[in-house]
Amino acid sequence: MKTAIASYLLLALASTISADPLAQFSSDTIETDNGPLTIYFIGHATIMMKYKNRVIHVDPVSEYADYKKMPPAGLILVTHEHHDHFDAPAIAAITKKGTALVLKPHIVGRNPLGIEPILDSIRNFAGQQRLGGVYSAVDMA
Repeated sequence: MKTAIASYLLLALASTISADPLAQFSSDTIETDNGPLTIYFIGHATIMMKYKNRVIHVDPVSEYADYKKMPPAGLILVTHEHHDHFDAPAIAAITKKGTALVLKPHIVGRNPLGIEPILDSIRNFAGQQRLGGVYSAVDMA
């Protein structure tokens, strides 16, 4: 009887654990002319977007998610060098061959990542094409 109860409890516990690492985050899906864009709020200034088969991470920080379990990025945008926006271990965990890492120019020279993604820098109000879309930087000051 005790074995049956223990087995039932383990089964019930296992069924509450989601295999989807994104299930714990709130999200919003926007229908675009080219398909849905899903935006996940990870924490603070940290978001992840999925569009078609593309994944974009903005300011990935380990404090808010286990990035070893997160989908790898095609594009990573880092807004500035503060620790709550620029977390080298989180960035390394989601970097794959061909990942584009976009940093502000003053961060590029101090890049401590030790990874070799495609590395771009972007100046305020400049735009670039990447992954079939356009992104631009806007000065927050």
